[in-house]
This record gives sequence, structure tokens and C-alpha cells, in this order.
Amino acid sequence: MNSSEDYPFYNGTPPHQAHSETSREAAIAALPNAATDRARILDFIRRRGAEGATSDECQAEFHLAHQTGSARVAELLQGGFIVKSGRRRKTRRDRATRNPTAGNAQAPRGRADGVC
Repeated sequence: MNSSEDYPFYNGTPPHQAHSETSREAAIAALPNAATDRARILDFIRRRGAEGATSDECQAEFHLAHQTGSARVAELLQGGFIVKSGRRRKTRRDRATRNPTAGNAQAPRGRADGVC
């Protein structure tokens, strides 16, 4: 996927700051890695079971920028691949956040091997 044409979330436009053309360009530039990042994050959350993982924990696990990690987690939530657990815990910056879990979520759209 090299452009937003085949992007299945957010009506075909990757998440970005609406007021910033630079943010939009960066979001589109991240698309070639988005499916792999989603698959790795989904696997990580599933392996953690009922504990789930916060977006911050996913970012730390895969050394992702906040903007990249939170966008991929949001896509997984929007696609129904993970669900909000309703539980909260602290981030690396000592702020409370919710932790999504895989719940009964399905594999990402696309191939059966879990790669979008």
C-alpha cells in the first residue's frame, strides 16, 4: 500500500492533524509499514491476554513514535480487531490510560495469517 487509495480506515484518509499538511504527508508516508505495524501490535496485545496493552506499551515494545503507535491502535479499535477493556493503568509518563484487549476480536482484514 503506497497511498491512501487502499487504506481501509477513516474513510480512506490516515489519521493526521487536519490543520497540518505536513502531518497529512507524514501519515501517508507511513502507510507502507502500517499493515505490518498493525499485525505486530495485534499479536502483542493478544499475547498479553486479559491484561491487554495500552497504546503507550505498544509504542515502547516496538520503538514506535507516539503518532504512529496510537494511529495503529486506533485503526485496530476502529476495525474491531481489539476492544476497550474498560480498565486503566499508568503510562511511562505516569498518566492514566485505558488498555485495549484482543477480546473476541477477529484477525485483521486481508490474509488469514493476520497480516492486513
